[in-house]
Amino acid sequence: MSEVSIWGRKILKYRIIVLCHVLFIVCGFHNLIFAQEFNPADSISKMLSDEGFENVRTKIEGSDLMVAYENRRYRSQARGLAAALKTISHSGFIGKGFKFYLVLLHQEVPMVLVTLKFDDYQNLINDVGGTNGLDESIDVSLDYESVWEKFSSGAKLNRSNFKSDFVVIPQFRAQFGKFSHPVESNINLIPEYNVSVSKGLSLKAQMIIPVFNELDKESNVLRPGIMSVNQFIRLKDDVFFTATAGFFDKNRAGANVEMKKYFANGCFAIGADLGYTTDYSYTGINTEYLADQNFLTALLACEYRYQPYDLTGRLQAGNFLFNEPGVRFDLLRQFGEVSIGFFAMATESDLNGGFNFSIPIPPRKYTKPKYLRIRPAEKFSWEYRAKGLPTSGTMYNTEYDLFNLMSEFNPDYIKRNFLFEIKKYN
Repeated sequence: MSEVSIWGRKILKYRIIVLCHVLFIVCGFHNLIFAQEFNPADSISKMLSDEGFENVRTKIEGSDLMVAYENRRYRSQARGLAAALKTISHSGFIGKGFKFYLVLLHQEVPMVLVTLKFDDYQNLINDVGGTNGLDESIDVSLDYESVWEKFSSGAKLNRSNFKSDFVVIPQFRAQFGKFSHPVESNINLIPEYNVSVSKGLSLKAQMIIPVFNELDKESNVLRPGIMSVNQFIRLKDDVFFTATAGFFDKNRAGANVEMKKYFANGCFAIGADLGYTTDYSYTGINTEYLADQNFLTALLACEYRYQPYDLTGRLQAGNFLFNEPGVRFDLLRQFGEVSIGFFAMATESDLNGGFNFSIPIPPRKYTKPKYLRIRPAEKFSWEYRAKGLPTSGTMYNTEYDLFNLMSEFNPDYIKRNFLFEIKKYN
């Protein structure tokens, strides 16, 4: 055998070995790319993130689909839930026999768990049996831990940290009863900057721009509004805690903590509110603090919610602002995103009462959260007191009240409004 033939065989052998290695590497990369591109859980997370949902986590175990997300895209949590389910069902990865477990977040903190079968969801959007049949098959609960522990340590997609909103808030106050001037009012615009820093931690800064004022001279000055830092925490056994420090309304500066424990899936709650503040006055040149106007506020509260009518009664008792011991009773009903309430209060020096309401401000859907997003306030709220604007029985506003927050995340409220909203997104 010639030397040329031997070398030819060796070269052919090496070529075959190299070709096999190349094919092996190419196939490996192809399988890796295919797995990354078509992983159902990752693909669903990306679709929800592209829709504007934040802090998204997804896991699939057999026929169970577990998803956690935070909604700041839609004004209503129920509308956000409907949009999220539409995105998931249109992904192409979920079919008959699957069961959804969705954990709704607030500032990265788990709030409620929504459980729903895919088949029941399809029956609803196709109007098979109407909403009455599905009412029992969908479950919304404050008990989320059994699902959350399975994927809470997973990577988050589209994190909300350091994303901020620039919000424009309309403010209106009015006082009635003077014969010389039967109606006196105050109208302000309040630009607000708020940012989420980390889990449960947020910052807020406002500037009050007077538009029309007849109530007091100080309100004619361009001045700071609420400027605060807040930490929101959820503890075990449906206990919620919030702590706020900074400058509040009613010219108060200090710190406030509130804790609330919920029972029977949000039907009943007891809580306490404790604060210590000093008085400050902004003149437009400097800020003055009044050392003799330091007050400790301490309130105990209990709440009961009658679920069939989204009707909530709240009783508060303790030491209100300006060292006024007293009690206040509120009765509030929610009609979708509109709420109307009545209240009565009694202190050592006065009896008073009135009504309040809150109405949503368009649009229903905001632009996707970015590092700076401009949008209007979610709602316009106003409270009228029969005896004008007295100091007795009042409290400063931190804008981190657990009563308002939990009214939006009440399980039965989300369930009822979800059944109403789901038709609009399918």
